[in-house]
Amino acid sequence: MKSDKINLILEKIEKIESRLDSIEGELRGEGEKEVSQSDNSIKLEEIKKEFRKEFQQEKSELKEREIEKLKTFLENKAKDSVIPNKKIPELWGDLMEVFKSEMSTSSFETWFSTLEPVAFVEDTLIVSVKNEFAQDWIETKFLRLLEKTTYQLTDKKIKFKFVTLDSDVVRRLI
Repeated sequence: MKSDKINLILEKIEKIESRLDSIEGELRGEGEKEVSQSDNSIKLEEIKKEFRKEFQQEKSELKEREIEKLKTFLENKAKDSVIPNKKIPELWGDLMEVFKSEMSTSSFETWFSTLEPVAFVEDTLIVSVKNEFAQDWIETKFLRLLEKTTYQLTDKKIKFKFVTLDSDVVRRLI
């Protein structure tokens, strides 16, 4: 579903770039009809600015819609959680203290300092990571230890789901 939206945006970008190319061609043609090159460049820059503004607005609106959908989904699912969402910060703080004491400062800073808990859905703690590389590394190297430590802290089997969301999105979700 996410790739469909990305493809849709890419198609729009291609159409707009094509439109810009044709406008640029028209402007060059007009240049032969007594319109100076500098006027063409100014018009083209104005069109590019307008395109960038429209694209940023569409991107922002899409992001807002996705955040709202995710919020609604998480709110509905949170009702079935084994741990209430209001307890997540306390659990997360305890978990990070254990990891801080068990590993080098540089390892902790590299892999855990930027993690942010997003929500608790049913039996899964959703955690935001900074990028896909970090997500893969944490899932490969630390997932079992996270699950084991969380069980020791809560006496509940808790799964982890890592997602790559920017911090602005995470702040609005929690």
